[in-house]
Amino acid sequence: MAATHTKDGSYDSVVYCTVCGEELSRETITVSAGGHTKGEAIIENKVEATCTTDGSYDSVVYCTECDEELSRETITIPATGHTAGETVIENKVEATCTTDGSYDSVVYCSVCGEELSRMTVSIPATGHSWDEGTVTKAATCTETGVMTYTCTECGDTYTETIAATGHSYVLDESASTAATCTQDGENVYVCSGC
Repeated sequence: MAATHTKDGSYDSVVYCTVCGEELSRETITVSAGGHTKGEAIIENKVEATCTTDGSYDSVVYCTECDEELSRETITIPATGHTAGETVIENKVEATCTTDGSYDSVVYCSVCGEELSRMTVSIPATGHSWDEGTVTKAATCTETGVMTYTCTECGDTYTETIAATGHSYVLDESASTAATCTQDGENVYVCSGC
């Protein structure tokens, strides 16, 4: 019987007389099995790794003669870890003249979409943008006036006092009297504003 790669074989070694042909001896010789022939390792049952979970696969070797499984080893594929995407802005609140604004600076994993970081960023108040002002009450010789300034962004106002102008005297010739040889004259001044 011939040997295979998994089973021993055998044959008889016989010696005969060369004159009469009688069998002089017989010995059974065993032929050892050749053994399996290992093929290249192949991958089976592959599970891909994710950002947070290990994957795996089976590395399997089969006999090239009979396809019998000779070995199987489970190999772990390490989790890939997250891949940070571009920073995005969320929940933006615009700043005003008097109030700070804010937004969230957020980074997500570009592979699985998981939020990796979130930071709230403050936007400082812009401050008022005042116009050149409008005289809302004119000053007189004796009374102060008012200048009103308006924010061009939000409409808020504030006022400043305009100082009284004070009198501006001029000579009133019709009310004045000229001096004579014996009497003093009198110059009369009147305010040109009031």
